[in-house]
Amino acid sequence: MPEKTPRPTEKSPAVLHKAALALIDDLSRNNYDIKHDEADNVAKIIRYHRDGYDVAKAFESEGLLYDDEITADTVSILDSVDVHMRKAWNEEQAKWMAENGIKPCFKIGDEVRTVAGSARDLDSLTGKIVDIDEKTGIYTVCYGALGHVSEGYGTRGRNLPFENVVAATP
Repeated sequence: MPEKTPRPTEKSPAVLHKAALALIDDLSRNNYDIKHDEADNVAKIIRYHRDGYDVAKAFESEGLLYDDEITADTVSILDSVDVHMRKAWNEEQAKWMAENGIKPCFKIGDEVRTVAGSARDLDSLTGKIVDIDEKTGIYTVCYGALGHVSEGYGTRGRNLPFENVVAATP
């Protein structure tokens, strides 16, 4: 049986490329002259910069924007990098899940722990699954010891990939 490809990360080339194209489209819709053939340069920039102002200055350094083109509106558009990154990452994870036929092993309410070493701060803790995103392969695990809440206001839990979660008791 062939080995599965690794789960995409936020820094995976396909994620960065998709996010770069979406950002270029945002800029083009607002009359900035940046073309899709600059996607590789944009991807390199957004790999390290997420703040709109920092992205704008990096664009200027790379010759993608000129100083007189950088306004508050430009920075506001470039502040959407995180939105595009999250969307691209979710799309790539969903694609990876489908290609590898991965399905959840647990259901909401199951007691689980993390695979040793996958999340050091959670290694000794047991939590309860409170949500499952089957499309991207993510469990939301509520750890009472960390102050997570299962209902009401507060942090619901940590988002953990399916492959990093095991049964609390073997």
